[in-house]
Amino acid sequence: MTEEQYITKYNDRRAEIEAQLHEGERIVQCLDKKSFNARYYNPCWLVTSEARIFSLYDMCWREPYQDKTGCGYRDAEGIYSQKPYYLYNTNKYAKECAGVDFDLKVYIQRIVANYFCDKNAIKQYGEHDCEVHHIIPYNYNRSCTENNRASNLQYILKDTHREVTQISEG
Repeated sequence: MTEEQYITKYNDRRAEIEAQLHEGERIVQCLDKKSFNARYYNPCWLVTSEARIFSLYDMCWREPYQDKTGCGYRDAEGIYSQKPYYLYNTNKYAKECAGVDFDLKVYIQRIVANYFCDKNAIKQYGEHDCEVHHIIPYNYNRSCTENNRASNLQYILKDTHREVTQISEG
């Protein structure tokens, strides 16, 4: 389906989808082609401020993949993590923009931050110098939604993020 077809599908089913939202939860279609080389562009996805993804392709809420082996992995940006991610296996446009021909791992906190968080730090310092920070530190005992809701995320400088993370980890 094309972007326009997904927009139409969302508009046609908007009331049905939005009826499934929690009180105060906001939802947007992932149509941002300008930020981060379109890494978070996927017109068949809707993202909520509570870190939930709805697939217009499957017409259902998607669950993130999560490495449960304890091994973790390094993503395309060299970040080691076991945090929940979504696999962009339906987004040819994002792959072309990123210059890759493989599926992209996209962390839920980055999708949520891209669509719901203040981007002043990015405007001032640039996309490559900023990272998404969990205001209340990430805790594997809490749900993906609790850890990654928009109210718990903010963009900060990479160097500041490292310092804050080291302090919070003690």
